Amino acid sequence: HHSVKGVCKAWRGVWAATLEGRRALRPGPELVVPWADFCLYGATPDGERLMLSHEDRLHFLDRQMESKATVHIPANGIAVAHDFIVATQGSRITRYSYSGEELATASPDDNVVCCPVLSSCGLLFCVCSDGDDSHDEIIAFDSHSLQEQRRFGRGLLHFACGLAICGGELYVCDCYHDCIQVFSFTGELLRAIRGEWLRPKCLLCVRDRLY
Repeated sequence: HHSVKGVCKAWRGVWAATLEGRRALRPGPELVVPWADFCLYGATPDGERLMLSHEDRLHFLDRQMESKATVHIPANGIAVAHDFIVATQGSRITRYSYSGEELATASPDDNVVCCPVLSSCGLLFCVCSDGDDSHDEIIAFDSHSLQEQRRFGRGLLHFACGLAICGGELYVCDCYHDCIQVFSFTGELLRAIRGEWLRPKCLLCVRDRLY
């Protein structure tokens, strides 16, 4: 019993001493993209393909940066599920199949929509803007029908420009307020996160860590 306790105590000490080093991002191999201008949208849900947009085409690349599939999808924002793709372009939201077939579309109030992000409970969240950054709000849609479910955040956000879902909550970059606003999926403001940074614009959640 005492020997087990001693081993556990020593293990905890080593774990705590190396915690910061394990939290840090480690540089990986440099990947060469075949185009000079492109937009990186992250990885597919299975982590096997990178998604890059170039000249209105969405490319799925493997770990050797070889294109394995290409779909013609004009977009300024992309969110990908296991069996469909959501793209925003101007005031239009479109759900596509992986072959590029349009499955559903919506245009809320003809306002600009961007920064789509999908939840695991069937909701799609987007930033909606009427051109006045102080009027930005979040719209929740049904991710399959693209029927609007609710709106929230208007009057709380000033230039919302990046969304991420982490731990069952929605994180929103509130650029001109220099913070990240955290909402429940029903639109309740839970808290604001501030730090030694200004003008947050992009968020990414990987394995329950927010970057």
